[in-house]
Amino acid sequence: VMTHPQGPLRLVPVKGCWVSLASPLQNSPQPIGEVNDHKEQDGGTLVLVRWSDGFRWHQLNELRCGLRPDFVVKDLPVSNTRRSLGTGTIRTVQLIGDRELALVQLHTTGESRWLPYENLARVMDARLKFPRAEASDPDAAQRFKLKTLAYALDSWNQVTGSLDRLDVDPLPHQIDLVHRIMTADQRNWLIADDVGLGKTIEVGLLLAAMKRQRQLRRVLVICPAAVVRQWQDEMKNKFNEDFRIYGLEFSITPDNLSHWRLYEKVIVSIDRAKTDNHLQRFIASGVWDIIVCDEAHHLSKIHGQATTQRYNLLQKLRHQTDAFVFLTGTPHQGHSEQFVNLLDLLRPDLHQRLRNIFFDNQVVPEMVLRNRKSLATDVNGEFLFRGQDTRRVEVALSAEAQAFSEQLLEYLHNGYSASRRGGVQ
Repeated sequence: VMTHPQGPLRLVPVKGCWVSLASPLQNSPQPIGEVNDHKEQDGGTLVLVRWSDGFRWHQLNELRCGLRPDFVVKDLPVSNTRRSLGTGTIRTVQLIGDRELALVQLHTTGESRWLPYENLARVMDARLKFPRAEASDPDAAQRFKLKTLAYALDSWNQVTGSLDRLDVDPLPHQIDLVHRIMTADQRNWLIADDVGLGKTIEVGLLLAAMKRQRQLRRVLVICPAAVVRQWQDEMKNKFNEDFRIYGLEFSITPDNLSHWRLYEKVIVSIDRAKTDNHLQRFIASGVWDIIVCDEAHHLSKIHGQATTQRYNLLQKLRHQTDAFVFLTGTPHQGHSEQFVNLLDLLRPDLHQRLRNIFFDNQVVPEMVLRNRKSLATDVNGEFLFRGQDTRRVEVALSAEAQAFSEQLLEYLHNGYSASRRGGVQ
């Protein structure tokens, strides 16, 4: 209600507000119309309402709230000093004092506010727009197509980073791998791509994707001593990430364990970190958002025998992260028990299934990602590697080689003959 020298003045319903008649005809359904305009006449206010059968002018006191629960409305304040609260959904309408107020649950904040119905204009929500297929602009279809494409590109980049301004051109298999990890419900994976397919690049793309989703702050990379500088250079030159090398560029002592909080991206040699003194310092390093271990096939453990220090290091750090990423080009190496123990370190939650790995052939794909050179392509679908061609090349034997070959054949013939006679020459 607004103050006026001649008495209180009612708020005028905004354009788009739904109203009904204050005194509908007896035994007839209450009509609902939409406010289209208003004007001042003879000291009063007339409101133009669009009803189902046409437009009619009404005195302000002839109208009341026509909004209903579940209507989607937009707050349109009369005064320029108050900002609009945006859109919301009406939960109920009640007469409080001498005013009809609507309880609106705002879409932006989720809070519920009592607002004068006169300030609320009904808007067409998606539930009505879609079945009615009403287009507000002639180019609505094209605009919708472009918005959908933009959303798809943004979503794709969120999980792959393929559109980021990085000094690297991701290959299809690298983008697919990062997408697989980012859309999975866990971050513990063994990346077992063939040598030369860019596992370091894949890790960089993964870190960039996690950073975009604000899931990344502290990163620990554990690798052989020979490649610590290589890891540092790759992360800096291709992904603009500054990593510090533990033991070469900084060190943590038992007296300054609190200094770990100063280092968020760390690379360390596995043989340095595995020693007793350094191991205790890394155990005190706190929680890491992700721990990456390169050349993970060196993590060896055989049941009933001694566990290597490298395996023990990662086992101790297992409780300090929810994301373990192992890299290796030779994950199995012909030793089934060591392979199972490696996977058990990666996913201890699948311990029982890993014990029966030869009967459960679905458990390995749940934690191992492997790309083959023979299937890797560029962005144009062309194979990156031509493969190997095997040809037979005949080489003429020398006289000495021919004589040796004849004597070897005679020896083998006599040996097999003696075996058939029971070992008697």
